[in-house]
Amino acid sequence: MAYTGKNPKFDTVIYDDLGVSTPANPAAGSYKLLNRGGSFLVRNSSGTEVPIASAAAQSVNIRASEGAGTTTLTNADIKYQRFNLSAARTVVLPTTSVLAGDVWQMINPNQFRLTIEASDNSDIIWSWGDKVTLVALINTPVTNTDWAVIDKTIIVGRLPTSVTPTISASFGTTSSEQFWWKRIDNMMNFYGSFIIGTTTAALASVSVPLGLQIDPGYLPSEGKNHLGDAFCIISGTSVAYPVNSKVVSIFEPSATDTDIYFATTVNPGNPMYDAQNASSMTATPGDMFGFNVMIPILQWREL
Repeated sequence: MAYTGKNPKFDTVIYDDLGVSTPANPAAGSYKLLNRGGSFLVRNSSGTEVPIASAAAQSVNIRASEGAGTTTLTNADIKYQRFNLSAARTVVLPTTSVLAGDVWQMINPNQFRLTIEASDNSDIIWSWGDKVTLVALINTPVTNTDWAVIDKTIIVGRLPTSVTPTISASFGTTSSEQFWWKRIDNMMNFYGSFIIGTTTAALASVSVPLGLQIDPGYLPSEGKNHLGDAFCIISGTSVAYPVNSKVVSIFEPSATDTDIYFATTVNPGNPMYDAQNASSMTATPGDMFGFNVMIPILQWREL
């Protein structure tokens, strides 16, 4: 997030979010003000970053790039850990010498899941593209109920961002693809459109962006696989196709949780839609197909 503040010499000063970048160090005796995920830090000439209102012992540990694996923290570690992930990873919070009221912050501005665990390896919360602030509820916390999440600030996906998903080959050779996504708590608003080619009798689908997964636990029990509306516009007209039918975007539990499927009819023996072939929903090459869905995302779930 960018922070806007007043300055006596300028009408507005904007501090852009630096994310995981490493700015140049200031000259000796000088300090540089930084915005990292909405937290303001002061950087000195040696590259050490310290929160403005905190003691030096609470400086930020800007971690090197890490892949899959586990980071186990101790109470001697810096309580503000900023991760730079290349794959999903786990961080285990300390127990020995931790006191009730101690606050730890984990910032993960990456598009990989960081699982935050208590010392007994019970999950406290998942972090994906956000900053999580936790407080110990008791001395020597051991399990997840000994910790509380007091803040979770979204860093990645707060504004609509363009993306290029995978469109199933059943839509033929497509063109004019335009897609965007935005994060709203644990939900993704995903929308866009494209021009279809020559369709085939195979399931029609579009992948969920960024390799994320649909979380069926947050879909209703009746018609539980309905995610949102879709449409097909016949080239040169303003008439939706098929006539007298509504195209919907669905989650197909018998297929995958990483793709959105489409349908026009409900299974008569089941309060759910059945995924359909592209050729049964669309008309001719040159027609436009699109959708607008709200998807519960597994990696963004609040545990």
